[in-house]
Amino acid sequence: MLHLASSFVVLLLGVGLWLRHRVRSLHLRLMISAFVLDVRLVIYIEISRHSVEKVVTGISPMIWFHAEFRGVPLLCYVAMILLGGGILSGRGALRELASQCGSDLRGFTKPEYVTSYMVV
Repeated sequence: MLHLASSFVVLLLGVGLWLRHRVRSLHLRLMISAFVLDVRLVIYIEISRHSVEKVVTGISPMIWFHAEFRGVPLLCYVAMILLGGGILSGRGALRELASQCGSDLRGFTKPEYVTSYMVV
């Protein structure tokens, strides 16, 4: 079930990315939905599996690798929400920074998604 939810987040991110220049209002809604769903998924995993404690106790290198690629997208989500708010309020100069942060988000989401199947 968690993999289905994670796949849905990746789908929302992909569709939102595709719509970013086409339908901005729908892009915004899809991206925020993906961010919220992904954060809720991380919180659920932490509560049900105590994932942070597993990483701290050093179970395996793969779990460390996955945790590293899990944390960065969460930080990118926060940055994207702040940058997106700035862009919507009229500070268009933030677009380039938001674009770079989005590229980072995509770059870290892919290995995180793949490794999530390896650390079950």
